[in-house]
Amino acid sequence: MKKFLIATILILLMFGYGCTQPPQAVQNATGQNATVNNTPPPGSDRDAHGCIPSAGYTWCDASQKCIRPWEENCTPAPAQNNTPMPGPAQNNTPLPGSDRDSHGCIPSAGYTWCESTQKCYRTWEENCHLNYGEARQIAQDSACTSQGNLTNESVYNNNTLTWWLGLDIAKQGCAPACVVYEGNRTAEINWRCTGLKVPD
Repeated sequence: MKKFLIATILILLMFGYGCTQPPQAVQNATGQNATVNNTPPPGSDRDAHGCIPSAGYTWCDASQKCIRPWEENCTPAPAQNNTPMPGPAQNNTPLPGSDRDSHGCIPSAGYTWCESTQKCYRTWEENCHLNYGEARQIAQDSACTSQGNLTNESVYNNNTLTWWLGLDIAKQGCAPACVVYEGNRTAEINWRCTGLKVPD
């Protein structure tokens, strides 16, 4: 038992010692030392002012700091000269974040407009659910109403991101609904038939 305990302690000490040593340089084919991982660490692409371009930061002379142009403007203080700041905009190169759509959303930053909430959002951060009124209007304007009228019955399915609106269509063994799809804002009839035959 003592031998097993001593062997275990020695193995743990060897692993512990190995984990505390810095990685050793590897020699490449030319005999020069090469780093094992050539990927620069995130944020290591700083410019002359210390700004990180890959994170959208640019230098603002007016405020003497790094800014993201879509988060704050780089404008000179009121007492200073009001001539335009030199930069990419003068070369017809758009500034990062300057690609705003008609609602003010920034597509290059992943923002799109959500009609229901009346705000810009990112699809991976939150959902833009249709509200009942929008779903009903889409259903009303679709082929669903060519065969019947919408009823007041409605259900929202969080799993499929669909609105199910009742239809007053009489078909034996079926309970038709107009299904409104949030993703593409289209609608179609789902007959929801059971397949059972009603006895005569």
